Amino acid sequence: MIDLELGEILKKYPDCVTNGVKLRAILLDTYPDISKAIINTLITIVNCGIAKEIQLCEQISNFELSRWQIKLEDDFGLSERFIEIGLNVWVKAINDLRYIDFQILEGKLLKYTGLSRVVRVPTGIKHIGDETFKNCVNIESIIIPEGVEYIGNYAFENCYNLENISLPQSLKKVGYNAFWHCPRLKTTDFNNISYIGNSNNPYLIALKGEKDFLVQCSLPQSTKIIYSNAFMDCIKLKRI
Repeated sequence: MIDLELGEILKKYPDCVTNGVKLRAILLDTYPDISKAIINTLITIVNCGIAKEIQLCEQISNFELSRWQIKLEDDFGLSERFIEIGLNVWVKAINDLRYIDFQILEGKLLKYTGLSRVVRVPTGIKHIGDETFKNCVNIESIIIPEGVEYIGNYAFENCYNLENISLPQSLKKVGYNAFWHCPRLKTTDFNNISYIGNSNNPYLIALKGEKDFLVQCSLPQSTKIIYSNAFMDCIKLKRI
C-alpha cells in the first residue's frame, strides 16, 4: 500500500468521490512525489463512477473487485498493478470513513456520533449497546446488517425522526424500550398489532398491540421477538 491517506481528504472534501478535477488538484498539491500513474488511476476510478459504487457497496465482494478491474483494463487501458493499488486505496478510504462515526469494541457497537440522516451499521457487529443511538435526532433511516444478534436497552431512545429501520434475521433479542420515543417509526400492521422487520420479513418484531381493539392474537410464524411492553395497555386482550 502506498503512503496516501485518501480517507483524510474525503473527510474534508466528501464531494471528491464524484469530482475528479478537484481530487486531482488536491492530490498533486498534497502528494507531489507520488507517481502520476497512480494519481491518474485514482482519478479514473472517480470519473468512471467506480468510486461512487465502492461508497454505495455495503460489502465489497471479490466479484465486484474483479468487475472493476476488468472495466479499468478494458475501457481505459490501465495496468493491472496500478489498478490493484488504486482500488486498494479507494476501498481502504471508504471503509475508514464508514467506521469514523462508530465507537466499536470487540464486535460491540458502543456509540454512534455521526449526524447522517441515513445510517448503515458496519458489518461485523454482533451487539448494539445500551443507548447507542440515544438522542440521534438526525437519523431518518437505519440499516442493521446480518450478524447483529442483540440490540440493547434504550438503544434508539428519542430518535424522533427515525422513520425506517431494517433489522436482520440474525436478531435474537431486543432490550427494554429499545425504541422508546420513536414516534415516526413506520410499522407493518396486521391483526391489530404493529410490527417492524425487513423487506423479506416485516413481522420480525411484534412492536405494539392496538390497546382498544386487541382481544386475541395469533402471531405470524416469522415473528421471532415480542417487544417489551408490547401488550401493556391491551386491557381487552384475553388470549395469545
